[in-house]
Amino acid sequence: MSYIRLSGTLESGPSSGPLSSSFVTSLAFACERKAFLNASGVLQRRLESPNAYVSLSAVGDDADVPTANLLYMKSESEMLVRLTLQDGVGGSETVVLPLHGLLVYETQSERKITQVEVQGSGLLEYFASGV
Repeated sequence: MSYIRLSGTLESGPSSGPLSSSFVTSLAFACERKAFLNASGVLQRRLESPNAYVSLSAVGDDADVPTANLLYMKSESEMLVRLTLQDGVGGSETVVLPLHGLLVYETQSERKITQVEVQGSGLLEYFASGV
């Protein structure tokens, strides 16, 4: 089985004012390695859909990744991401997330992503994997 690792740090430098703080924390998945059987590869898509959601072909019944437990997305413009997830008891639920920058979404085994839709305009980079 293949795997993905996430490594790096998130750092905040000192700033001026009453809320000044600094910290360093590690970036990591819930497990050291995120196993996968299926992956989309890193894809790019230019979207021109400011008023309607469009489905991304990377995740779904006829896609390379039928169900995903990891989703990476990056956009320099504002978009809305609509995820359809298994609810863990035989049904599904929908979650809408704003995207403007980086999104890494990791799910637990019983709550896999079954569809990814995006609304907005601009260049979107994305990756999905699942077991």
